[in-house]
Amino acid sequence: APLLLKLMDMEEARQCRSAIFLTSFLSLAFLIWPIPMPAATKEMRSIYAGTRVKLVRLGRPAFGPESLAFDHRGGGPYTGVSNGRILQWKGNRRHLGWTEFAHNYKHRTVVECAAKKKLVEPDGSCGRPLGLQFHRASGDMYIADAYLGLMRVGRGGGLAEVVATEAGGVPFKFLNGVDIDQETGDVYFTDSSTIYQRRTKTMRR
Repeated sequence: APLLLKLMDMEEARQCRSAIFLTSFLSLAFLIWPIPMPAATKEMRSIYAGTRVKLVRLGRPAFGPESLAFDHRGGGPYTGVSNGRILQWKGNRRHLGWTEFAHNYKHRTVVECAAKKKLVEPDGSCGRPLGLQFHRASGDMYIADAYLGLMRVGRGGGLAEVVATEAGGVPFKFLNGVDIDQETGDVYFTDSSTIYQRRTKTMRR
């Protein structure tokens, strides 16, 4: 038994020396043959700032696009903006640009939430859609609104209905993301906090 332990100690020491030698060799090789960072940087720049990448601006008073989704036909993208609305991008010849796809009940009951108002209290008063996802079979869009809860609107858009504002008796405070199992139709979403909400901030445009 003592001889066996001694042989095991010698084997472990040999493996340790091999590991140290390999680490030293790789470190030396990295110093002698450094990775060509300028080429990598140039490649990344060509991907994100090439001639095929164009900036798509939102019309005022909409700002702060959050989350992107495409419908079952590949149309869109759709995005939620800070005044609580869902916008759809249309790139056809008849209409090029952003148009309203959906809104929540606040836009009919709160004056400050009107689309053309210059003074908007987006988060607290008008809702804030942070997560979007389509159920391809039905065409319905599900919306995770930070203040108003889980919402749903049909494939034609318009007024979104509230699906849920609490779970197990605990009210939602900060819904954030949403996803759908396209095979079962089950909807999954995240609630970032059970205590805190997003900061309400009045913004002038």
